[in-house]
Amino acid sequence: MQVDRQLSDATVRKHVSCIRYLNTYLEDNGIDEVTKKDLREFLKALGDRGLSNSTYSNYVKALRVYFRDFIGSDIANGFRLAPREYKVPRIPSKGDLQRFYEAIPEDDLRGRSLFLLISSSGLRKNEALDLRKEDIDLESRTIFPNKNNASRTKHAYTSFLNRECERALREYLDNMTPRQRKSPRLFPMWSRTKSVLWRVARERSGLGLTANDLRKWFSTQMLSLGVP
Repeated sequence: MQVDRQLSDATVRKHVSCIRYLNTYLEDNGIDEVTKKDLREFLKALGDRGLSNSTYSNYVKALRVYFRDFIGSDIANGFRLAPREYKVPRIPSKGDLQRFYEAIPEDDLRGRSLFLLISSSGLRKNEALDLRKEDIDLESRTIFPNKNNASRTKHAYTSFLNRECERALREYLDNMTPRQRKSPRLFPMWSRTKSVLWRVARERSGLGLTANDLRKWFSTQMLSLGVP
């Protein structure tokens, strides 16, 4: 998947997880030689579990890649993706962002600067967390794309950050711990820390804002200003 199909690491991990679950299903049901009927029953079982359409489609994609490109079989080719679910996005207001930001502890310089960076640049969460210190020019307030974030479907473009974010980043960089200074990443953190990002602010403000909400807000602001 990484070499032949040039898939991103995140997509590879997702596919591998799906195939692991398939293997568990096959072992539990004593299936050695997989047939199209077996795959049909497997997908039906997933549907009976009430999985979302997007999760179901992820399994279909993984089956296609695994059997077609790795096993060399066409038994998974006929399965179609589930219809895409459309949900009207909730766009937070500027007041929501201000209230949430004020709820981030003042001594959490990393969390506050990361919040401002995503809000003013429109980066995806992983794009922001994967930034290296050399990817940002604070003098021109420019963020240069990290080639490691590019994929066939998602592209990282040059973006910018505002003056408020610049000031927060400078304060954060000046107060980095020795361990943070050694890391090439701008926001080094453990995986478990990423999953609870801004947890205190959510509890204090009562707002469940995520990095994706900040990206939506950014996109809406740009559209209102006539920026593609």
